[in-house]
Amino acid sequence: MNAFCFVGLDIGHYNIAVYIIDEAENKLANFTIKQTHQDYQQLIDKLLQLKADGLIPIVASEGHDGNLAPLDEYLLNEAILFKPLHPTAVNRYKDFLGARHKTDDYDAYVIADFLRTQHAKIPVHQHQKNSAEFKNLSRTYKTFSKTKTQFTNQLRCELMSYFPELVTDSICSTITSKTFLHLLVEYPTPEHVRNSSVEELTVFIGKHSKNRLGRRSAEKLMQLAESVHRYPSHLDTKALVVQTLAQQILTLTQNLTQLEKQLKTLAKESLEIQRITSIPGASVITAARLLGELCNMNRFKTEAKLAMYCGLSPVSDDSGKRKGFHRTTHRANKVAKDAIMQIAESNRRYCASSTRYYLKKREAGLSHWQAVKCLARQLIRVIFALFRDDTFFCHQS
Repeated sequence: MNAFCFVGLDIGHYNIAVYIIDEAENKLANFTIKQTHQDYQQLIDKLLQLKADGLIPIVASEGHDGNLAPLDEYLLNEAILFKPLHPTAVNRYKDFLGARHKTDDYDAYVIADFLRTQHAKIPVHQHQKNSAEFKNLSRTYKTFSKTKTQFTNQLRCELMSYFPELVTDSICSTITSKTFLHLLVEYPTPEHVRNSSVEELTVFIGKHSKNRLGRRSAEKLMQLAESVHRYPSHLDTKALVVQTLAQQILTLTQNLTQLEKQLKTLAKESLEIQRITSIPGASVITAARLLGELCNMNRFKTEAKLAMYCGLSPVSDDSGKRKGFHRTTHRANKVAKDAIMQIAESNRRYCASSTRYYLKKREAGLSHWQAVKCLARQLIRVIFALFRDDTFFCHQS
């Protein structure tokens, strides 16, 4: 019967401390590698050599999924077990062992020893190609979308400081329209607009709006520019900021469109995404975010465990002085929780039974988001049943 050996990895900014022990807590190796592909391969070769010698290596690192990327994927490709550890659990075990001088090697030893004592209770990290693609694409989409919103708010504030007429007038239906952003890149100030002609503005606006807008918009823009007679100080700097923000928003919009196309292409080939999107209100983007974080539905034996992972099953937070308080577990996946909450928010508007349930909770005195959270908990049961029964959502009138 093969024995186990336990590999603790303490991840630094540029280096990774490695500590390897056996089942009797005997030290087998202790070294440091750089975060380069060459050193990754040296570590993998060392673990494969241990496997050839009859030891089954189990690797663990402190942090959430993706903290060890891309090494965790390389380990799993070589059939080496990898188990991510929650930082809170590692810190509690470190306190149990007693305070020592903090070093990277000692932290790696703590992780290895914690893995030695608790490895049977810690689930193995599973890497699935489709889920990993959904996770990377959806997280990137969320990051770009959030950054775009921040840039848009900053752009609106900058324009209001020297050209508020352009923001408040009906000529600008939305500040994120491509025509408006291209206009700001080329004509960031009223002076730039006045120095051009109506004919030139008509051609420019028609080109970027695909001829939906024309001379009337150009004349209105010229009228707004001519109505401005005084400017704040540092106008050139403000104009440079507006040009930069408008260009960045255009780039982000283009990248978001590309990411959405990739997600929709992958979704057409994914039966799991189609199951989730069969629920009214679940879009491809939110379904991909949820599935990417769940990785593999088979890892959840019950719907309660799935709800706990998504942060929808609160744990007791009572103390000696208060009772009846609850909180979300710190081990919940916040990205998965955000995705299922978005699905629930849309579902309540497109599904009559969900609308009735939401209104029932509001009448019971719950706030909007508390009622949405209750609905999300019900949708967890639905999603778990869809995967368990290998079926799609069927709306009953």
